[in-house]
Amino acid sequence: MRWMHISDIHMNKEFNNVMSNILREELPKFIVENKITVDYLFVTGDYRDSVYMKEDGLKEDVYLQALNVSEYILKIAQLLSVSSKHVYLVPGNHDLNRHCDDKKVIDQINKSYPLYRESLKDTELEYLLKRFDFFDIIDRQIHPNSKTYYRASHQLYNSEKADILCLNTAITCYGEEKEGDLILDTELIRKIADPIRHSVPLIVLAHHDFKFLTKKEEENLKYILKGRKVFYLCGHSHKLEYGYDDELEMWKIMVGTTKYANGATPIVSLVDTLNSGMISKLQFYKYDYIDKTGWTLYQEISQQIGTYKLGFTNKSISKDTIENFDVVQLPLLQTTSSTKIQRLETIKILAEVKFNLNNLGKVQHISVSSNGLPVNAGILIGYALHKRQNIQLSYLYRNMTFTHGVGKKIIQFKEIVNCDNISTDNSLSMYVYIQAKSRDDGSPAFYEYIKQKGLSNIYILSFFNTENYNENFDLELSAKYLIDRILEYYEDIRKKGYKKIKVHLFYNGFWGLALLLGNQMPTTFYIQLYDYDASVQQYNSSFLLKSNIFNL
Repeated sequence: MRWMHISDIHMNKEFNNVMSNILREELPKFIVENKITVDYLFVTGDYRDSVYMKEDGLKEDVYLQALNVSEYILKIAQLLSVSSKHVYLVPGNHDLNRHCDDKKVIDQINKSYPLYRESLKDTELEYLLKRFDFFDIIDRQIHPNSKTYYRASHQLYNSEKADILCLNTAITCYGEEKEGDLILDTELIRKIADPIRHSVPLIVLAHHDFKFLTKKEEENLKYILKGRKVFYLCGHSHKLEYGYDDELEMWKIMVGTTKYANGATPIVSLVDTLNSGMISKLQFYKYDYIDKTGWTLYQEISQQIGTYKLGFTNKSISKDTIENFDVVQLPLLQTTSSTKIQRLETIKILAEVKFNLNNLGKVQHISVSSNGLPVNAGILIGYALHKRQNIQLSYLYRNMTFTHGVGKKIIQFKEIVNCDNISTDNSLSMYVYIQAKSRDDGSPAFYEYIKQKGLSNIYILSFFNTENYNENFDLELSAKYLIDRILEYYEDIRKKGYKKIKVHLFYNGFWGLALLLGNQMPTTFYIQLYDYDASVQQYNSSFLLKSNIFNL
């Protein structure tokens, strides 16, 4: 998938400076000369200048102004070989009509919104959206067949290669807002975002960066977006800013403007992604005023793709048993608990594997096979080959290959929570049991462990699978579901005032799911793993997962 992202056109019908006209006219020429084609064109607001929309300011004809902008956008789309169907727009703070009553109305909304509710009333929403008639005209010119009445409202589109969430972050703008002021109606966004698919990337279009939202709105929005491969595209600040948040799995890409002004940087972006949602190439083009070379490449991030096959075994198994794989032998046995010496040696071996594969900016596709190793080894291996290192894992089991892909199913788990005996102490232990195979033969030993240890003030969370595995299951998304649920319970406990939360994980079942579980395991707190010793049917403490475990 490929797209071009532009923002802050600030294009008026009559009142434009010469340099702005030049750089805008040269963008279509640049596209033609470089034969650039894309799947989508994204435009993130501010299509005109605010000075030409004030009641007491210089006035341009709103319709002619909007027609001028839409013709320019459609011209760029045509040259990029993009149909109008694949042009997506959001409004900015310059694209609304400002009235003298706005400040009074919005101040009242801001006073009541965080105290009593996190959604706008229908009457408030209608008042705010009616101000965006200029943006509505632009969108109707580009998408004449759309049935949406208020084009400036939050919208979700399910396209072929991505879900596209269009947000109006300017909905409560009136001209004097600053960082930390804006509210969005995140309850409405939550409802709209419900049909977002996990199998494709989610592209969020917004005019403003997160920092312009109130703290609560920022927290709500990030939580709604969490758990998906997200690209957050924005503008407003007239400068280049980009980065990846590995905790949220989100790229934020802010581009500049197509207007010449002091302190403004004219920058557009061109992005290529893989089917997995990872970026393969990220390019920024800047208009060069100094050397008069026009739109030229300014910065580029290019990610190579490496493909590996790793076979993990215990040391009693011959390396020849796994053909066409680079074999890694670990000193762990499948049926007995590990010793401290074995765990230390295993960590050293995996630290070396991790170091050899750690190539910044390179996407790693790694196929993993295993033989004769306990499930905790799968979790630990996945933790060493963590998703945050741009690693995409697949698991080979007998004649089956478990990969992440469109249309695959998520394993269904039954959840049981036991939190009856929790005290009001500052510390609490969270015991998580995952029965990852259809036959439950580990929970008796789990509950016996808790009984024998005489544990108190504990929060017990259990997951039970009842399905048989096949290649139709997406282990990555299934593991992601489990991690998200554990994190939700963890955050719920933390919000109740517990300052120290110890997480203990007892896993029993499918090795492949254990691998993908470790691949996405949170790294912000410690997680104690437990070995299941089948010879005596009991659990014993094993590896302690922490972010620096492989920093030897």
